[in-house]
Amino acid sequence: MRISRRGLAATFSCFTEGIHLNWDLIQGHWEQAARRAKEQWGKLTDDDIDVVAGRRGKLVGKIQERYGVAKDEAEKQLSEWQRKATGAWFTRDEDRP
Repeated sequence: MRISRRGLAATFSCFTEGIHLNWDLIQGHWEQAARRAKEQWGKLTDDDIDVVAGRRGKLVGKIQERYGVAKDEAEKQLSEWQRKATGAWFTRDEDRP
């Protein structure tokens, strides 16, 4: 069985602290990531989160809408948030040592 470099990197980063996650992983774990998004951008509503449904472009649009910022600023904020993402975001509290 052959694993692509991208697949290996994505799997590795999902379970390793301190390595940022690619958007595919955030989208695939949107339910957990959405909680973090609401912590970061408190003006986002539950309806906003539902509309976003893990789609990066939609989240950029909702950040623009709720915070009145330009698209490039929303992209910048989202990229910084994404850099902070780790596999720990997707570990339930009761699973942690």
